Amino acid sequence: MPAGPITSFTIEPRIVEPDVRTPARDGQGRFILFREERVDVDGTQRNAAGQICAWVSPPVYLVNGQPMAFNTGNGVIFRRGSSQPFLLKMNMDGRGAFSVRATIDGVQSNTLEFVVQ
Repeated sequence: MPAGPITSFTIEPRIVEPDVRTPARDGQGRFILFREERVDVDGTQRNAAGQICAWVSPPVYLVNGQPMAFNTGNGVIFRRGSSQPFLLKMNMDGRGAFSVRATIDGVQSNTLEFVVQ
């Protein structure tokens, strides 16, 4: 893997169950999700040359600006455990809105906004 340091970190959602699909966006630009879907947020770190590169510490994902422990919920989402540090794995439990962002080696990602219908 090419060397860092990391200069950019991008996250994006993937709906993986019950059907794989690309989420649509509402009029506010939020990704539209549905109850009982399983969604993974996947992060990609790159160096100044644009290459996926080595990292020092794994990413930290924040839901509504706060870290969320494995196997906990907030009424809208349930964060599942994961052995893959670059995946935030969630189940949609209830209706509502939430945001996700992440940091890795001091580099902050983009922010994703979601609404669960």
